[in-house]
Amino acid sequence: MEEILISTDIETTGPAPGPDLYSMYQLGSCVVGDPSQTFFAEIALISERFIPEALMACGQTMDELLRKGEQPPAAMLRYATWVEKIAKGKKPVFTAFGATFDWMFIEWYFQTFIGSNPFGHCGQDIKSYYQGMMKCGWDATKLSKIDPRFLSDKPHTHNALDDAIQQADMFAKMLAYKP
Repeated sequence: MEEILISTDIETTGPAPGPDLYSMYQLGSCVVGDPSQTFFAEIALISERFIPEALMACGQTMDELLRKGEQPPAAMLRYATWVEKIAKGKKPVFTAFGATFDWMFIEWYFQTFIGSNPFGHCGQDIKSYYQGMMKCGWDATKLSKIDPRFLSDKPHTHNALDDAIQQADMFAKMLAYKP
């Protein structure tokens, strides 16, 4: 089955999802190779817990986050519908830079709020792809250490959609690389 790579980034209030833990408050995605096809949601918090460093990156306060956002079931249903629509019969592949973190929240939110995940049970990690491609150690996969020819001129803003577009641009360069 032909695949479609969907670059995804999230912003959260802490390191793990759940009503007794932390919330995902932004979700952004775009198609790798066609970043004009986008999805973005600001999501209502499911918990008031937060780690200050998590909010410092986005420049928002907990009070601001508590006042906005789409309810999680509606946001996740809208996201699943978008994924299915843009996939058009292709296999959607969840793709992220540091996918284990983003995947944990995406899977938990999909299973908790709508009961299924249009990506199936796994995703693709851009950092791991880079590590294999460059035959380097894990430390060399940090954004600050990536070979400049694969970097994007798109900004890293800690807005989930901006960052999904940036990582899609980077991954498209990696996929096109011929050593």
